[in-house]
Amino acid sequence: MNTANIRTLWSIYHTDAIFPTEDGSLVVKCPRLGSLLVQGEDKAAFRARFEAAFPERAGLDKTVAVSLLYRFAREMRRGDLIVYRSYADAQVRLGEVTGDYAYLGDGEHRRDVTWRKTLPQSRFSAAALREIGYSSPAPLFPVKCHADEFLDALGLGRAARPAARASSAAPAHVTDPLLERFVLDELGRYSAYHGFKEFAAGLLQAMGYRVTLLASARDDIDMIAHRDPLLPRVLVKVAEGEARVSDVQALRRAQEQGDYGVLLSLSGLSGDVRAALDAAPNLRGVDGRELAALTLEYYPSLHERYRRLIPLKSVYVPVA
Repeated sequence: MNTANIRTLWSIYHTDAIFPTEDGSLVVKCPRLGSLLVQGEDKAAFRARFEAAFPERAGLDKTVAVSLLYRFAREMRRGDLIVYRSYADAQVRLGEVTGDYAYLGDGEHRRDVTWRKTLPQSRFSAAALREIGYSSPAPLFPVKCHADEFLDALGLGRAARPAARASSAAPAHVTDPLLERFVLDELGRYSAYHGFKEFAAGLLQAMGYRVTLLASARDDIDMIAHRDPLLPRVLVKVAEGEARVSDVQALRRAQEQGDYGVLLSLSGLSGDVRAALDAAPNLRGVDGRELAALTLEYYPSLHERYRRLIPLKSVYVPVA
């Protein structure tokens, strides 16, 4: 494999719109548009052509479709890598894009892929598996946070750092209450002097998001996060004290079509707050326990000043 040509590690998950075939191809299904490659067409022109062909599609549905088609035809390159998590057999397939984009007619678009390895999901950390699963609303997206694990499995790049692997293997919910309490106590002390928003932005950046902090005078949301400009925004509201229903209402007021929203809290979420979140589209809450779990999971990727704030050391145990 010519590593000089490798530019992006793409994750795909199987939908009716994109799927791998038994003959080693990656296929995208989209009628009405014809070829996705038109000479001189930029992103804006491609989006306009899609909107004209599919006037019934709007909001998140349209954004995801445009992202998938444009990336498949324009951004994916021969020599890029593919990782595909197969839920049917609990395997992870790793391959290389070996063909250029081709339009076969009848709404079928294709690229040749050579699958290099098939490995059990247990070979990878829980965090890496979540990233290549349904973490993105788009079924074709670049892997950013845990790419080293997959490159390592292919014999490319450097192996993942032991400390990162040990932390990434942590369960989604912290099982040690003393460790959970330590993380929350340290965050509580930091927030009392510096505010919770700064740490929340740092955690989101460690998770692979680009974060824009908003003016402190705003009372609706505190920051906007996104993994990719082509994908929907994530609006973030930080509860400095106990989360309130009014925080959920502030998120809803700020939402535009296709936006997601997250309410972050160092404490628990009351029944009223959870009910308000459940009743709202594309909103979720993160309470103190989940925040502690995320902090531990992404600890190796946190900025040094936050690791100094919560001093932890990896511990290794023998595995049979």
